Amino acid sequence: MRTTLFLPALCAAVLLTACRKEEETACPSPDTTPAHLSVSAFSQLDSGNYWVYDRHRVDSMDVPDPTYYRRDSLFISGDTVLDGQTWSVVRLAANGVVSGIIEYWRDSADYLLGRYGVVLFASTNLGQVIWVDSIPAPSTVSIHYSVGSALVPVSVPAGIFQSYLMTGTCYSYGGFPVIPAWKYPRDYWVEGIGRVKWYDYFAAGTTGYRYQLVDYHVQ
Repeated sequence: MRTTLFLPALCAAVLLTACRKEEETACPSPDTTPAHLSVSAFSQLDSGNYWVYDRHRVDSMDVPDPTYYRRDSLFISGDTVLDGQTWSVVRLAANGVVSGIIEYWRDSADYLLGRYGVVLFASTNLGQVIWVDSIPAPSTVSIHYSVGSALVPVSVPAGIFQSYLMTGTCYSYGGFPVIPAWKYPRDYWVEGIGRVKWYDYFAAGTTGYRYQLVDYHVQ
């Protein structure tokens, strides 16, 4: 989010000049979405795949707290069958110690799903609401998730990538305080790698957590 979708004016001028010289050749846009994206290129659910992240506590300006840091790892440890569906088992290790936290992910058509209907990513219907999550009444927060159609540059310790940004826009009802935009869920997904960066904030807190990819292995 603290990135820009606009190209420098010089690059735009060069691109337009090239198009005029080759009028019969389509001029590609650097952020054009491919005709079809495969969700498996983002989920990478093969057993043995892993992703290592730096986890920092950050404030509303994305400034990290130097007193709090943790290195998290997510890895695919195999698969299991739940309710007749095959799910990949996703384990968490914190600072090198495997925890008891287990998640279950699976690809379903063009969607990467978590357990109980959670949509983690979608490679279709870009720019549209793909999933709505909510906290029950009387004080309700509704979060509308969508994946942007334009590629967004993102820089993390593992490198600089072109990503698809999934954002959750928050709506408050029943007297619940309005949630500011800097607390919206934001997940950056890169084709061929998976999730390279994301933010988690608490609705009533003044800080949250930023995860940035440090290392990874995908087959």
